[in-house]
Amino acid sequence: MSAALAVTGEGALAAHLAHAATKTEPTKGPQWLPVGVRLALLVLAMLAIWVSCYIAGEALADGSKIIVGGAALVGFSLAFALMVAMRRYIAPTRV
Repeated sequence: MSAALAVTGEGALAAHLAHAATKTEPTKGPQWLPVGVRLALLVLAMLAIWVSCYIAGEALADGSKIIVGGAALVGFSLAFALMVAMRRYIAPTRV
């Protein structure tokens, strides 16, 4: 990235695009599966993880809202951990 500051908006945009072009790479996912489909599959997997944790919490709760809430939080945590783990596979990343 250029050490000099851009004076105009066009200069800033050009500097940003030049920097972004050097820091992005193609996705590591399969070429036959578009990024949008990979994102949709990730969202479905995250939803399935959260729902399964919620259902498990309901089954174990015996009416306790704290256990159900804890199970929902565990489900959110696991779903977002999956998202972080899969980020390089889903979308372009920096080098």
